[in-house]
Amino acid sequence: MTTGLGDSSKSIFDMTPEEIENRMNRRLDELKKEIFAKGLPLTYQDERCPSEDHFIREYEDGGLHLAVLDRVKQVFVFVKDLSHA
Repeated sequence: MTTGLGDSSKSIFDMTPEEIENRMNRRLDELKKEIFAKGLPLTYQDERCPSEDHFIREYEDGGLHLAVLDRVKQVFVFVKDLSHA
């Protein structure tokens, strides 16, 4: 049975929380590689985003930027480098 979280024959319902987390982290690493291979940053929101228009943009080289989405122009505008925060 596949669960969409990587290759494994073990059902997610039969896994410990640690096994689930490990499988999800492996899948996240796979997705990051796919995104970076396309030359795109990984874009997400977390507690560092002060509003719903702010996003974290993670780059293949390890760079992390806080950006705000300009909804009119449909582009991200750099706000702050979080790489060394």
